[in-house]
Amino acid sequence: MSKKLAYLFGILITILFGTYFHWKYCCSVCCVSNEVIIIATSENETPQAIVLNGFNLNAEGIDFNCAENFNFKKDEFNKVVPFKDSILFGILKLKDYLYKFPDQKIVISGFAMNSETNSSAFPNLGLARANDVKNLLVEKGISPGQIKIQGELVVDLNESRKMILGPIDYSFVSKMEDEGSNINWELLKTTLNQDPLQLNFNSGASSIDLTEDQRAKIADISNYLDNVEGSTILIVGHTDNEGDRSENTALGLERAEFAKNYLARNGVNPARIDVDSKGPDEPIASNKTLDGRSKNRRTVVSIK
Repeated sequence: MSKKLAYLFGILITILFGTYFHWKYCCSVCCVSNEVIIIATSENETPQAIVLNGFNLNAEGIDFNCAENFNFKKDEFNKVVPFKDSILFGILKLKDYLYKFPDQKIVISGFAMNSETNSSAFPNLGLARANDVKNLLVEKGISPGQIKIQGELVVDLNESRKMILGPIDYSFVSKMEDEGSNINWELLKTTLNQDPLQLNFNSGASSIDLTEDQRAKIADISNYLDNVEGSTILIVGHTDNEGDRSENTALGLERAEFAKNYLARNGVNPARIDVDSKGPDEPIASNKTLDGRSKNRRTVVSIK
């Protein structure tokens, strides 16, 4: 009997020491602000010391510092997955903090290099990266009304093997201090619907070249959906009058669905998007000319 007790006691001691050393030498590495990480881009290169921008949440009522952060592939706006569990732990602490302090907002600042290609539908790649992180926080139960995103282009970022390391920063602002909290959402809706977002591209296309005005409208639409509870947008597909009407109506719906998927890939919640088709019934130009028919083949996005 005494041998069994000694054996069990030994197992218990082993578990306790293992837990202690794991916490001391593993977890402490994850949760140190601005930790210096040595990175070698290849076996033959001399390693360089790079200070990583960590997942740091600092304000009165919250103090969480973690060297780990979200990383992104160069020229892309979707975070690399999987990411460290320490970040998820920080998100839980953030969720609890924002619940206790409903007058506070977290400001997510996304960064991208000037040399990177903006593959997103947003005005700049940094903003698109911030939006991607915002969507994760919303998925984890944080109110989108307590999240503000912004993006900035910079000359240089921490980069290793075509990976951008930690281009996200976090700060806090009260709703009273945030100018965005004073936006007249009804006026924004009216403005966007008077001159709605219009996309002219074929349903078989994989990408679209957006103008600065179109990118700005997409950012405004996303911002509206985040801040106006229960809001939705409507995407309507239109065609010219060549061919069978029923086939054109189906084609218009196909284009609307494609536009929906395009916006969803860029971080707009697909559950907040409805689609419809008017086929050839609402032309904006004459179908007697090539230019007119081209203008009629469009997809229009408005706020419901």
